[in-house]
Amino acid sequence: MAKELNNILVDRCLTGAEVKTKIGNLTTEYKRKKNDQGRTGASPSPWPFYDLIDKLLGKIILKIF
Repeated sequence: MAKELNNILVDRCLTGAEVKTKIGNLTTEYKRKKNDQGRTGASPSPWPFYDLIDKLLGKIILKIF
């Protein structure tokens, strides 16, 4: 995955460990925002990546956690 990202992001050089950390951070942030959304009266998330990540991970994350 790091190799493919490095081909796309020519100005960066990511290691496999960095990619793993970034995915973990993204997943953690998504879960935090998802929990906030579940509270009564919560407004839509202003996080710009929420809707996209929810489409990609929403059902998977809910099954795992």
